[in-house]
Amino acid sequence: MIKNCTFDVIFHQHFSYFNLHALNFLFKSVDLHINKVDQIKTQGGGVRLYINHFEDIHDSVSDMLKNEVSEKLLDLDTYKNFFKIY
Repeated sequence: MIKNCTFDVIFHQHFSYFNLHALNFLFKSVDLHINKVDQIKTQGGGVRLYINHFEDIHDSVSDMLKNEVSEKLLDLDTYKNFFKIY
C-alpha cells in the first residue's frame, strides 16, 4: 500500500491493516504459528495466512518478513514520510 501509493483502498469497512511482523507476534502470543503466506493481488494486495499449532515454516513466511525489513515497514519514519507526501 505504501510502495504503490494505494491508500485510496482504505475505507471504513477495513478496520485494520497489519504487516506480517505484527501478525506473527500476535499469533505467537497464543501459541499459534504462521506456516505459510500467499500474496493476493486483488485491490492493492493482501495476504492469505496458513496458521496452525505446530511450527512448520514455509519459505514464503521468512521471505515476506525479510521483505518488510528491507522495505523499512518496521520504521516509524516510513509512515511519517508517507503522511507528509500524501
